[in-house]
Amino acid sequence: MVNVFGNVALEAVHPFTKGFEGPYVQEQPSNAVGSVEEATEANPFWFGRFNKGSRASRGGLADGWHSIGDGKILKITGDNSGEHTCILFPFEQNVLTNKLRFKGWLKITSGKQVGFGADSGYQNQVRGFILTHISHFIL
Repeated sequence: MVNVFGNVALEAVHPFTKGFEGPYVQEQPSNAVGSVEEATEANPFWFGRFNKGSRASRGGLADGWHSIGDGKILKITGDNSGEHTCILFPFEQNVLTNKLRFKGWLKITSGKQVGFGADSGYQNQVRGFILTHISHFIL
C-alpha cells in the first residue's frame, strides 16, 4: 500500500495523457490533438505512422506490439504546502540490500522541481536527488 503525506493526490490515468505515449495506428485519428499538453485518452497526440512516441515506439501500455493493453501511468498532483509532503512506495522488505532501484519518467507540468530521497523536501528544504524538467531517471 502506498503511503501519502501532505497535500498530494495519486491517480492512475491512461497512457495517452499528456502524450506519455500515442496510438499505434497507420493514420492520424480524427480526434487527435496538436499538442502533447492537450492529449487525453479520448483525444490522443499522434506521433506518426505506427509510432507511439520516444518512450515506447512500437508497443507500450495502451496498444501496439506486445503491449500491456490496459496499462496506466501514475499522475501525482499536489504542492509542497505540508511540512511532511511525501509518497512512500512499497517494496519487498524481506531483502538484504542497501539500495533500491527505481526507474521512471517524470514530467513536471507546473511548479519547478521535485525531489527524491531521504529528507528531500522536509520542512521545505531542497535535499536529495532533484529533478527540474522532463527526465528519464534511474534511482
